[in-house]
Amino acid sequence: MQNNFVKILLILLTSIILASANDKNDTKFQWVESGLGDSEFLKPKNWFVKASYQKGHYALFISKEKISKDQNFTTGFTLNFNSHISKKTDNIPSEYAKQWIQNISKLKNKKVIVKPWEFTNNILKAFGIRVKDNEKIIHYMLIANDNTDSLFIMLFESPLKQWDEEWKIGNNIMNNLRLDTEI
Repeated sequence: MQNNFVKILLILLTSIILASANDKNDTKFQWVESGLGDSEFLKPKNWFVKASYQKGHYALFISKEKISKDQNFTTGFTLNFNSHISKKTDNIPSEYAKQWIQNISKLKNKKVIVKPWEFTNNILKAFGIRVKDNEKIIHYMLIANDNTDSLFIMLFESPLKQWDEEWKIGNNIMNNLRLDTEI
């Protein structure tokens, strides 16, 4: 009886250790404040961050490689935030985002590998697509807030050969967003 108890205890401890090792938000990531209200994004601990604000346009880059002056990198997450979308585009943010995704799906140099999708909650409307070219795969997600007239344009990109491994990180970043719905 005591041997069975020890075996069960070892199985439980092993399960707990394995579960914590596979936790999406374990110590491999940290939250990065973006400067966009209360919005925060996950960053792998050894990756690089760069933010840019020019002429009413905000950009955030989280990349595996150190980011050059012209914001070039091979693997990483890019966020572009724009406000006053209806003034700039003569369209509400959700309609603009939907058209933007449709335009990506029609590019001749890109092959769609995840068809356009959309998701809506009470405040935000999200649109996405995944495409590839001869060099890389890019997962796009646009999140529109018609109430605040703003749009988050996000993408994760990686070279074709590294995609499966890098997307494990990108998926975690893209699916664990803390977006401020007031901006």
